[in-house]
Amino acid sequence: MAAAQDDTALAAAAVQEVHLVVLCHGLWGTPANLRHICRSLIKKHPGAYLAPTSDASSRILTEREAERAKKAEEKRKRAQAKGKKPPSDEHAWEQALLEPAQPPEQGSVQLVLLNARSNAERTQDGLDWAAERVRREIDAEVTRLRTKTSPPCHITRFSIIGYSLGGLISRFLIGLLHSRHFFTLVPDSHIPDSVTDAELIKKLRQPPVPVQFVTLATPHLGMLPPTSGFRAFMAYVGARSLSRTGEQLFLRDSGWEGMEEESSEAQTKQNFRRGIIEAMSLPDSLFITALKRFQKVVFYANSVNDPTVPFRTAALYREDPFVVEGLHINIEPDYSGLLRSISYPTEPLPQPTVLERVRKWEVPVFLNPKRNPLRFPLNYLAVPLLPIAFPILLTLILTRFHTESSDSRRRIKELRRLWREERALELELSGSGNDGAAAATSGQNGAPSQRPGLLEDAGRRMSDAPGVSDSAATSGAATPVPAPSTTPQPTSTANGSKSASSKRSWLGTSSSSSTPLSAAEKRKRENEEHLGEQSRIRALLQRVEDQAVDAAEMGDGTVEGNLRRGGDAHHASVSIGAESSNSSITAKHAERFPPIPPSLSKNQPKIFPLQERFIAHFEQALGDKLERRFAYFPKVINSHPIIIVRVPSSELSKMGEGVVRHFVDTFVT
Repeated sequence: MAAAQDDTALAAAAVQEVHLVVLCHGLWGTPANLRHICRSLIKKHPGAYLAPTSDASSRILTEREAERAKKAEEKRKRAQAKGKKPPSDEHAWEQALLEPAQPPEQGSVQLVLLNARSNAERTQDGLDWAAERVRREIDAEVTRLRTKTSPPCHITRFSIIGYSLGGLISRFLIGLLHSRHFFTLVPDSHIPDSVTDAELIKKLRQPPVPVQFVTLATPHLGMLPPTSGFRAFMAYVGARSLSRTGEQLFLRDSGWEGMEEESSEAQTKQNFRRGIIEAMSLPDSLFITALKRFQKVVFYANSVNDPTVPFRTAALYREDPFVVEGLHINIEPDYSGLLRSISYPTEPLPQPTVLERVRKWEVPVFLNPKRNPLRFPLNYLAVPLLPIAFPILLTLILTRFHTESSDSRRRIKELRRLWREERALELELSGSGNDGAAAATSGQNGAPSQRPGLLEDAGRRMSDAPGVSDSAATSGAATPVPAPSTTPQPTSTANGSKSASSKRSWLGTSSSSSTPLSAAEKRKRENEEHLGEQSRIRALLQRVEDQAVDAAEMGDGTVEGNLRRGGDAHHASVSIGAESSNSSITAKHAERFPPIPPSLSKNQPKIFPLQERFIAHFEQALGDKLERRFAYFPKVINSHPIIIVRVPSSELSKMGEGVVRHFVDTFVT
């Protein structure tokens, strides 16, 4: 009897417990934006490593992207064989993190980071499709951990971190996972056949516990009402140039819950006009239900100088206390840049004189040479050439926006068609309209179907879709090619025929070399032959765009080039707390950040009534579980990239190390 118990204990000890942490980048972002957070977590927790599925060779690809990655890998191997320096790789920073630097301690929980990359260059398609892509990455990594590791891994905990738009994607994502019973069931297929011990099988059947949900500078309320004519113009352009994501962020979308273009008779007019951010904020929605499962929910927000995601939308606040003149700021002593508490002045400050305003006048950002990424003296020579360069640059940017938006809308249209087509196949195979309809939607609000295989080959089939083959981003919800024996048969088109391209995509076959090529196939082959050249041109344009974005947000990356001449615009006084920051964490949020007194609440910017309801829903659903933390960078022009140390080599980004360190130190493992 004792021997049997010892065997059971040894078998249970052979399982490695894992805490899976998913990271989601923001709009126009890449996984590299979150590299400092990844490195900090891995450095803090022995045995932690970056999931192999986060590597470029295993990300979710279309056929075109897979071919491009294959050619890049061949170039790298040829360069190494010749003793030359391999071509630069934007994912090279990940290589050192793909294996644990040291084995985890016996009996400890191992941290595995999944830095999602399937949405790179595709964030304009909408929050729901972006979340579906990340969900498939999670499925692939969970399958690897449970069935392809030795000893087998038991995913006991699950956390998610979202930066900027990635926070909204994460909110939709946990709703998808909840609807698929990710937090309540472990499929039989995820129990390795080699495991025969009953106690060990029982342990492996325990689902992961949602531990921590963290967002940093995320627009939880969508975009706030514009406060000036220029911001109103930018809101108008943004809602129309960012494809479906722009409509969702600016609260102009409707009918998100139905992937079909027409609403069903069961849908009420009010529900059909509901946008996705509103739907994710409803107290009884599956998204809030999933969020309430997490033990800890933390929202980090920039209190000042974040033009991309202002304070109130990132912190879920009705008022903005940081516009009050003469505010007293108390900084955490252990974490620079993180607020500990605030207090208000006893009386309003006197208005500044005209002379004081002149002294604090700042050179416009676009006329500041230090905001230009060019090296000296080119950055100074570029200023007088601005009247010539600006129209050209604006035209290029608008053209890029229009092209990306058009590509995105074509992808969305094709994805919707495939969704309806495959749902019809599900209904046909199930033989029951009610059962099929229930399977075609997941939970309340009808998010994209979560039945396995429903979007299985969407990305591959999109590579053959008209008008999409030359797009820079055509993956949709793509996954690796399924085995021919398990792949569904192609569905019929509207006229009852089956296209050759669809058949090839579904069955993984290609036309024989002896078969004459049609005109369409010849054009396709010619396009593939020019893929290398197109890829180089696209990469060049992407580098130019990335440099322009970095210049707009970080200038030359130096502190001097990003300082505000007048310092804090609202004359706040700053002090550093003398006590340990641990004591302030236990204090209630309302005590550390009290509401604005009525005498000082004048000139508060407004928010939409709809956004007021968002805040009320969150406070009602989460209560004290919601923890808000505020970063404070008063002297910089743009604090949005600083909060995550987006460019670790930049002295400007390093100002946010205190915030990242606080997140890592308080992360629940």
